[in-house]
Amino acid sequence: AGLLVFMGAIGKSAQFPLHIWLPDAMEGPTPVSALIHAATMVAAGVYMTFRIFPFLTPDALTIIAVIGAITAFCAAIMAVTRNDIKAVLAYSTISQLGYMIMALGVGAHLYAFFHLVTHAMFKACLFLCSGSVIHAMHHSLHHLQDHDTDPQDMRNMGGLKNKMPITHIAMLISTLAIAGVPFFSGFLSKDGILAGTLSYYHTHHGWTVILPFAGFGAAMITAFYMFRLIFMTFYGNPNNVDINKHVHESPLLMTIPLVLLSFLSTAFAFTLNFNPLLSKGWFKTLVGKSKHNFLDMSVIKDGIHHAHDQAMFLSLFVAGLGIATSIVFYYFKKVDVDKIAKIVNIFGIYNLSKNKFYVDRIYNALLYRPFMYLTKVFTWIDWDVYDRIFINGWSWITLTISKITGYIDYNWLDQKIIDGSGHLTNFVSKKLKSTQSGVIQNYLLSGTIGLIIVFIIFQNL
Repeated sequence: AGLLVFMGAIGKSAQFPLHIWLPDAMEGPTPVSALIHAATMVAAGVYMTFRIFPFLTPDALTIIAVIGAITAFCAAIMAVTRNDIKAVLAYSTISQLGYMIMALGVGAHLYAFFHLVTHAMFKACLFLCSGSVIHAMHHSLHHLQDHDTDPQDMRNMGGLKNKMPITHIAMLISTLAIAGVPFFSGFLSKDGILAGTLSYYHTHHGWTVILPFAGFGAAMITAFYMFRLIFMTFYGNPNNVDINKHVHESPLLMTIPLVLLSFLSTAFAFTLNFNPLLSKGWFKTLVGKSKHNFLDMSVIKDGIHHAHDQAMFLSLFVAGLGIATSIVFYYFKKVDVDKIAKIVNIFGIYNLSKNKFYVDRIYNALLYRPFMYLTKVFTWIDWDVYDRIFINGWSWITLTISKITGYIDYNWLDQKIIDGSGHLTNFVSKKLKSTQSGVIQNYLLSGTIGLIIVFIIFQNL
């Protein structure tokens, strides 16, 4: 029953394999994406799973953890090859939601909820920053009367740091948060999740090693593709000098929310202290303790506590590795990215990422095309069988019956019976009328004869 309820969360929170709707939904305005796709709507599935967590069996939690791990890792890989700035954030959202689901599966449910809140802050900031950039690009392209260049394509950007300083700083802060860098909120919540995966592996061993592998791997890839976004958008030489000339910072109405959300993306907003390694703060105190019907939460809590230091150092290492790789590739540009892509594609990884693990094509082949074929079959049945034979057949029968009954009604009922009765009545009336001659002697004779007949009848009786 728990897994059946969780199936709703798979669709609602864009978990693999029902994640494909979220990138398409990101086509909407960035304030909408910041609100419902980062903080509220997509978080509903995670929050529901968090609420039913005490009633989920260990086996159900294991399946939930695996689905979350697959989602977090695969979505991070998909984000690497996106060039649309909002598409990168869309797949990043899917990946972070996978983190939360994985955390619930391994028992680190408080950190899942913590990450839900921190993610709402830095991802909303990222979306609004991307909207600020797109707004500036669109304004510049409109000034140039260029209607062909995509204002969301990062390959058309570059060198916007000095043009949009507030947007740049806000986006850099929220990027550091999602990458899990100390002093930022993502470091606090993500480390707890990664510690939960390590603790789960230390308890169960065997194949469960895929959970920390997916968690730390996704953390490294997240740091890589997010700083790829930063460097392609704000650093280096402008990819189009004419566009860059007319780009300017967004108005205060757009930048004030960026400043507020960037502050809420720091660790200080959640701990109210200046120790970046201390995860205790007002938020954890507010959430309080929790119970579970099947698990000993004290054991899980101790396991996460013991794995925390190891998880922290590993997360710092993988985040640093991802950031360093991104710096080499996209800031200093010491490496030809296209050549690296060809080398990586020897194993098919680049094509997997570029084609989104072919999930869309699989759905197209297994669901969309058969469904369209069925619709054509049902359309043929509806138009050629049901309409032509049943509907048109009944209409032909009805018309035929109406013609027959019309013929009978007019030629027999009306002409023979109705009109015949009229003619007969008219004929009889004429005959009876002839007896009314107006001669009184005839009336007297008729009356006498009638009296005689009546007398005879009574005599016989």
